[in-house]
Amino acid sequence: MQSPPVDAIARHLSTAIDKSQELARPEIERRQLQLLEKLCSHARAHVPFYRDTRRLDPLFRANGQFSLEGLADVPVLTRAVAADNEAALVAERIPPEMLPLSEDCTSGSTGTPLRIKRTLMQAVFSQVLFERAVKWNNAGPVRRLAITNMIKASERAQLATPEALADGVPLDLPTHLDPAEQVALIGRFKPSHIIAFPNLAEAWLKTGRLDQLASLTTMFATGEVLRPAIREQLERELKVRVINFYSATETGPIAAAGPDGRLRISEETLLLEQPSGPVNPSRPVQVIATPFYAYAMPLIRYATGDYVRFSSRRPRESIGLRRLEAVLGRERSLFRRRDGTRIWPAVHGEVIGDIVPLRGWQLVQETLDDVVMKIVTSAPPDDLQLAKCRSALDDMVPGFNIRVEAVTHIDDDRASGKRFESCLSLVD
Repeated sequence: MQSPPVDAIARHLSTAIDKSQELARPEIERRQLQLLEKLCSHARAHVPFYRDTRRLDPLFRANGQFSLEGLADVPVLTRAVAADNEAALVAERIPPEMLPLSEDCTSGSTGTPLRIKRTLMQAVFSQVLFERAVKWNNAGPVRRLAITNMIKASERAQLATPEALADGVPLDLPTHLDPAEQVALIGRFKPSHIIAFPNLAEAWLKTGRLDQLASLTTMFATGEVLRPAIREQLERELKVRVINFYSATETGPIAAAGPDGRLRISEETLLLEQPSGPVNPSRPVQVIATPFYAYAMPLIRYATGDYVRFSSRRPRESIGLRRLEAVLGRERSLFRRRDGTRIWPAVHGEVIGDIVPLRGWQLVQETLDDVVMKIVTSAPPDDLQLAKCRSALDDMVPGFNIRVEAVTHIDDDRASGKRFESCLSLVD
């Protein structure tokens, strides 16, 4: 069978989204409704999980007409439920234009890893949306791209030589490698652009081998919350532009930053649900997304575990795309108080860095009352510095018993697949 003309498909989609991003909201919503109807009809007929549970029935009236009015009555699909029904979520029949399929796997940082089957259209759209983000930010040309990638031990093939890596093929940078090994690979393959976890890139700074990273001009930060202090440090020490690229393994790119720094939602490829009524930009909203082209493994009303804040500002360019003010983080980053309320830890590392020479930090809620901040410093802090750190944390995370521990490194194995979690709650 002849391979699909992927480059031709990508060029067509690129032209299409250049136009669609400028459409009025009613037209964007009309197109989304059409895409959602096709996906849900496919899932009801060919995906055992949806066919057998009938959980999509609220979207279809008695006469078979599709209606978005029933969307709120469709149960939200959590990762735990998806993992428990992984085989049943795979379609028995897939439209030919969606083939061939590729496979991926979540990190397992929130529980059991979920194996994802991705269609050709999802893969090509991911490429096109990345290229659009490059264009928005005038960050080209992309001479070679590297992507940090979680590779299972059983699938770790020998890395190619720079000469053997074909033009246009991204370099997979395995996250299981030591930061010094990752830096050496970057120095060897010399990518101009990289898609990477911010805290992983922060670990590269500590290797002292910044000359190996000299080829990098642009970093697209993904997989973790991009803290302002980390962004400023990476841009200053690596001499790169850092652009926020919000994506999830299960959904693909969700939003990418434009020149104003606000994240523009990938309206062409997924439905990101937003509370009805006027936008409250200070309100945390749970991410519930439906990727339109996930015909191999439909994830309808899927909760990634993230929280975001929507923007209320009127866009001046790419007017058809809604904006996000910020990605707040995973649910596991919410700290719980004894009265049942939950808060986002408003911790700013630069405040602690003004007290002690800070090389790394992690804040962990151990119990309903107890929080520990682990700090990596170049010199052991004295009692006065520790007291100042605790006082600063009392202001940022009030209502907890806080202790500060000086450690040699941060390597938290409670969040599998991540080297660092900035804020992590161990309270169920």
